[in-house]
Amino acid sequence: MKFNKELAKKILIWTFAVLICGYVAWDVSLKVVNYFRTQGYEYAIVEIVNQAENEDCGYFPIFIGDKEINLINVECLQSSEEEINN
Repeated sequence: MKFNKELAKKILIWTFAVLICGYVAWDVSLKVVNYFRTQGYEYAIVEIVNQAENEDCGYFPIFIGDKEINLINVECLQSSEEEINN
């Protein structure tokens, strides 16, 4: 069986093309996932800040899985102390 250089060259080119396309697709998908993950974190932080700035200075719950904690703005606590001292 004779070695066909032209066929080997085509196979090599197609192999590299497929590998490059696969790498580019993987890289793009990874960047998209990381972008949306970052957007989700940013959205969560913005929501926490918005809830902390509420007018009635009440606490608000944060849920993570089965855990629940209540948060309150520190400025609300400081204004409560000032009202008590006056």
